[in-house]
Amino acid sequence: MTSHQPQSGSGQDACLAATEQAAAADSNRRLPRSFWLLLGGTFIARLNFFVLPFFTYYLIHARGLSTQQAAVMVSAFGLGWICSQPLGGSLADRVGRRRTIAAGLAATGVSYIALGCVRSMVWIGLCAVLAGLCFDIAKPAANAFIADVVPESRRARAFGLFYWVINIGTAAAGVLGGFFAAHDFQLLFYVDSAACLLCAAGALRLPETPLSRPGQQEKPLRYRQVLADPVLLGFSAISVVFLAVNLQSIFALPMAMNSDGAGPVAYGMVKAIDAIMIIALQPLTQRWLERFPPLKVCTVSCVILGLGMATTHFAASPATYAASIAAWVPGEIAFAVSAPAILAAISPPEARGRYNGIWGMTFGTAAVLAPLLSSWALSLGGAPLLWGGCLAAGLTAAVGCLALAPALKQRAPHTVTSPQTTHTPGRHRNSPALE
Repeated sequence: MTSHQPQSGSGQDACLAATEQAAAADSNRRLPRSFWLLLGGTFIARLNFFVLPFFTYYLIHARGLSTQQAAVMVSAFGLGWICSQPLGGSLADRVGRRRTIAAGLAATGVSYIALGCVRSMVWIGLCAVLAGLCFDIAKPAANAFIADVVPESRRARAFGLFYWVINIGTAAAGVLGGFFAAHDFQLLFYVDSAACLLCAAGALRLPETPLSRPGQQEKPLRYRQVLADPVLLGFSAISVVFLAVNLQSIFALPMAMNSDGAGPVAYGMVKAIDAIMIIALQPLTQRWLERFPPLKVCTVSCVILGLGMATTHFAASPATYAASIAAWVPGEIAFAVSAPAILAAISPPEARGRYNGIWGMTFGTAAVLAPLLSSWALSLGGAPLLWGGCLAAGLTAAVGCLALAPALKQRAPHTVTSPQTTHTPGRHRNSPALE
């Protein structure tokens, strides 16, 4: 009888070990509560995202500005927007993610109230710059927070959910914003401001994450050091190219549809397919995309976007324009899932805010370049040059991803080989620029 006791104990130990492994695997599959809290606040903020989408209509209809004057005011917002994420990234690394998210949302809410109250063009322009500056202060801190609290093997899923929720809220906000604007444009500013202030208060419930790894007393990297990182600069350049092509759906697509006799209502219905497809497809493709290394997903996303945009050249009716959008939306989804995961992998924990701030500038930069490039292409070579240029740009971005692979493989191997590889991020000794 005694001879069976060790065997029984061994069986119990094996069972206990299997249970612990299953529990650890289940814990790794789950996303932390703090992430869901951030996600809920993001949804509330995006559900009330009214000011920027309806800003041009407000300036023309409520303030009586001409189209050209309204364009200048929107550009003023964009000027502040370019500086917003670098400021937010620096604050996230210096004072913490939670306080930066809360302060950014609160400042945005206050700036919206000021923007909705001023009347003269000078004050509208100044307040537009201020609102643009505050607009994305919280974004680098939010991205850094996700990278801090979510295990690396789950980050692609977390960032995908984050992007998905933003699109759900933005799609619903378009309907709600139109309802408010039909009654009183001022409601757009008041409701959006109230939502920002509410979310700022909620952000204070988030746990503060350490600015560096336990046991380290390293000072946060300065922007000068961050800008010396060739991997970050290379990936940012790829992102600018991708986003400049993607933004042609806002700048070039309406011009193309207008030339074919389709008005703004038709454009709005066609463009809505973008958000609807993202909302419908992302939950279905998320787990599948997680099976592949992020860099490969990003590379394929650039090819899909370029090819999809090129099909717009053959569109001539709302139905065919809708089909062209359906061709490139999968590339947009794949990029939204993979790009933040790559950025999180190459960012040292003590500088994640600054890395997100620099990368965040790619959105503003692309927003400045996209209309200039589309107008130049149309005036020089017409639609063939425009949409052919989008194809060439998408393929160029894909080649850029492949060229970046050796450096990424040295810095963050899992982004090139397997997304499931456990990786402990830290200061990158393989990059002399960060020493």
